[in-house]
Amino acid sequence: MKTILSFILLQFITIADGSVKEKLLSSSIIAFITAPLIYIFDQLSIWTIENSTYVTIVCGAILTDWVFGSIKHLFFTRTFSWRNNAAGLTLKIALVVGGVFLFESFHFIVQELTWIEQMLKIVTRLVVFIYPATSAWNNMAIVSNGKFPPKKWLEKVDAFYNNLDLNKFKNKKEEE
Repeated sequence: MKTILSFILLQFITIADGSVKEKLLSSSIIAFITAPLIYIFDQLSIWTIENSTYVTIVCGAILTDWVFGSIKHLFFTRTFSWRNNAAGLTLKIALVVGGVFLFESFHFIVQELTWIEQMLKIVTRLVVFIYPATSAWNNMAIVSNGKFPPKKWLEKVDAFYNNLDLNKFKNKKEEE
């Protein structure tokens, strides 16, 4: 890592103090190194802006889970530790970011199949959201002594999470 940073620093020094030929070469090297990173960052920025509501909802679910999970471990199970708290939050964020990347990549691959892409987008976004949301709801149930959210809701969410069947959310009366 030091070698890479030294090399990049040397290129900047050359740009500042070198001959015109050296400046052009160093500028080209810096551009060649940074262009892919800037392109990826630009694409991620565009996706984040276009999907800001989705990003906000998922981040809110992670934050809610973290708050109620911290309360649960601090006051109810008495198993709270800063190290486990930070590790759990980091793991959850990493899993969600990885899941979003893989699922959104999947949407991109099948985007020409409009109907299939739309259905997959709905289901995969639900899966990404439900991961931290289910954990948050379970923590809320512990903190509220089972009063909120309703047990039936948790059962329906668990059923969906196990088999991705949206029909679990229908009422029996709607089916008749």
